[in-house]
Amino acid sequence: MLLVRTSLLYVIVLVLAGCVSMPLPPDLSDSELHALAQAQPAALRVAITECRQSKTGEPYAPFADEHCQNLIPKVSALLKKTGLVGAVSESDQTADLSILIHETPRRIYWSTAGHNPGIALFGLAIPIWWADRFGYHLSLTDRKTGQRIELNSLREGTSIQGSWGTLTGMLPGRTLSPVKMDEAEVARIKLALLQLLEARQ
Repeated sequence: MLLVRTSLLYVIVLVLAGCVSMPLPPDLSDSELHALAQAQPAALRVAITECRQSKTGEPYAPFADEHCQNLIPKVSALLKKTGLVGAVSESDQTADLSILIHETPRRIYWSTAGHNPGIALFGLAIPIWWADRFGYHLSLTDRKTGQRIELNSLREGTSIQGSWGTLTGMLPGRTLSPVKMDEAEVARIKLALLQLLEARQ
């Protein structure tokens, strides 16, 4: 029985130590929320034609090619979650929209304090935090109208891990859920797509 309790306590400690609090982007306005609520489904074809990442700025994105290999599928998934995109490719000449992914710095996983093995020992008592960058910078171009929209949600913020991460993750403007982070990005991408669709009418 003692072994079970000890094991359970250890699991709880690991869970709490592993929680990471992240900053959400600013809230959308009422008019933006209304536009999202009124949006009708669509099946746009999108081509991600370019991904520009540098090899400088350590510890951010030291390997441009590898960074794009992670970014392109991530942006593709966000596009599909908008309900306005039916297919995403990298070379479709018949696509409705083309997208350029601008410099999108991300810390490589081993450069964050949260990947220090000591987090499992000290995370409950000592807050572990690090500066990070969030969001995306995309250029969306409608091939039919030629209209181009710059979507830049890049922002700097602080990630907090450990028990303090659990506590701060409950504050307004912060979250413990990567899903909520994605939902916020999807909403902004969807608004940009709606602007391009409106210009077609």
